[in-house]
Amino acid sequence: MKIPVCPFCESANIRTLVEQDEHAIDGQKVLVPAQSQACDACGAVFGNGADMRVNARAVRAATMQVRELMTGAEARAIRDPL
Repeated sequence: MKIPVCPFCESANIRTLVEQDEHAIDGQKVLVPAQSQACDACGAVFGNGADMRVNARAVRAATMQVRELMTGAEARAIRDPL
């Protein structure tokens, strides 16, 4: 497995940040978790492809909840109960 490094200073001191971002969904303000990476060496905050996928899933799940529709996780729980 490749060790992630900072794209700015090439340090391997990277940690994952999860913060709450405010999104307007159908006129409602909703807090959605947003994932990014932070470099402890230079202080840079950046995202990678995995972060983008996690963040997109979180926004889709929040949208489904606001619209009172079944989320992907709920459908998966019904389909695969164990």
